Amino acid sequence: MPEEPSFETRCAHAGDGGGEQQVRPIAPELFLASVFETATLDETDRAMRLEPGRYSYSRDANPTVVALERALAALEGADSALAMASGMGAISTLFVALLSPGEHVVIARELYGATVSLLSTQLARFGIRMSSADVTDAAAFESAIRPETKLIFVETVSNPLMRVADVPALAEIARRRGALVAVDASFTTPALSAPLAQGADLVVHSATKYLSGHSDVTAGVIAGDAAAIERLRPVRKLFGPACSPMDAWLTLRGIKTLALRVRRHTSNAAAVAEYLARHAKVRRVYYSGLAGDPQHALAARVLPRGAGGMLSFEIDGGTAAVDRFMSGLSLVRFAASLADVTTTISHPALTSHRSFTPDERAALGISDGLVRLSVGIESVADICADLERGLAAT
Repeated sequence: MPEEPSFETRCAHAGDGGGEQQVRPIAPELFLASVFETATLDETDRAMRLEPGRYSYSRDANPTVVALERALAALEGADSALAMASGMGAISTLFVALLSPGEHVVIARELYGATVSLLSTQLARFGIRMSSADVTDAAAFESAIRPETKLIFVETVSNPLMRVADVPALAEIARRRGALVAVDASFTTPALSAPLAQGADLVVHSATKYLSGHSDVTAGVIAGDAAAIERLRPVRKLFGPACSPMDAWLTLRGIKTLALRVRRHTSNAAAVAEYLARHAKVRRVYYSGLAGDPQHALAARVLPRGAGGMLSFEIDGGTAAVDRFMSGLSLVRFAASLADVTTTISHPALTSHRSFTPDERAALGISDGLVRLSVGIESVADICADLERGLAAT
């Protein structure tokens, strides 16, 4: 019988092999380990080759992260998915994997500011070129395509003016011209949109937003066909933006209520948009769910389950008026992110598009009086009452 290990050794091995092998938990299991033991060189080789169910190092693969990837792939109707440390981690991995020096990407003219900055500053240093086109004009995208164009990148619903992309039309153009289409669906999630079914090659999410839904996660996910995802996997491994197991676990927990939350976000946003559209102090509301919105018909076709929980609106008086509006609020809080269960506002000129010059923002239609509203799941009457207090203060 082996000698009893020392106290120090027993401390070091506390919990080893203590799990109940026949236990089948209802909740997803959380594997916080960064490193996994292998018993033989053959097992080590199989783990290093990332065979299913084999693990060595969590930057490469982790059981909890893989569970999230499989869940997202299933929700998107994709072959495979990769989870990342953030939405921008997912987007940067996608660009680095799919674009080489001298190649070209066409993006929506109105896009999340950090995505544009990534291309115009960091990736431009490595010879990757971009052009932009009006997301409401598919012909403009085709005109922007060059022989060296490898990718079209758009958002299902743009940040911050809520313009809807005609993904089927863009996918048809891309196929004809030999380019891939990647779609950021953070605003719509699989609960409302299906970019892959509509012809896109890859779909990206900031899981920080609706997928997790509670402002306690920073993560991103990319889903698509197996060949496309395998092009991305080495970039994640070598650049290192892997999703943490805890963030993966929290995102899985959030996804369990995704359908319920998004349904409520969407119905509340539709009611709030109607309220704001009638308000004397609101110049314009940007929400494709409104019957009078220029993109209402397109949204009904490509987003048949609803326009989502995000909207923007303009008030007169610029930054000073927005500041007064904020001071009048008590329930609705200011936050640079979005998609929490509570209602939040943001000021795009100061947050998502602060790196743009005033002229650049004006060209995009982002005024100093523009407010982005992430409508939560509270009582819609309470949300509107608080917005009324804010507008009264302007």
